[in-house]
Amino acid sequence: MGLRASAVVCLFVATLALAGCRGDRSDDNAGQFRDNVAALGAGARLDPEDADSPGIVGGSIPTAPGGGLEFTFSFGPDPVDISDDFPNRDETVHFDDGDEFYSSMSNAPAGLRLADQNKRFDLELMLQDAACEAAAGKKCESSDG
Repeated sequence: MGLRASAVVCLFVATLALAGCRGDRSDDNAGQFRDNVAALGAGARLDPEDADSPGIVGGSIPTAPGGGLEFTFSFGPDPVDISDDFPNRDETVHFDDGDEFYSSMSNAPAGLRLADQNKRFDLELMLQDAACEAAAGKKCESSDG
C-alpha cells in the first residue's frame, strides 16, 4: 500500500508541475507579453486588446530602421496559427517550448545599411525574448525552441 500511495503522490505532484508549466491561458500569456514589451523601452506601440482574440497581440515600433517594424504574436497552450495571415511578411516563428506562440514581423526593406539591419534584428530579438518570457519563463536565446 505504501508503494501505491507513493505512486499516487508522485502522479499528483507531476500533474501539478505540468499544469504550472503549461497551464497559462492565451490571454495570460498575451498580457504578460504586453507588460514585457512596455518594459523594453523600445518605443513599441501596442494595438488595443481585442476581446474576440484574447491571445493575439499586435503592434509596431515606428522608430525601427527601415520605416518601422510591425509585429503580431499569437499566444496560448493552443495558439492561433498566424503564419499565413500576413502574406507580405516572411519572418514567422513558431515557439513550442512551454506554452506556444506564433509570431510574424514585417520584413526589412531592401537596401538597408548593415548597421540598420543589425539594429532592426536586435529589436526583433528583444520582442522574441519578451514573448519567450511570457510563454516559457526564459529567453529565446537560451532555449532550444
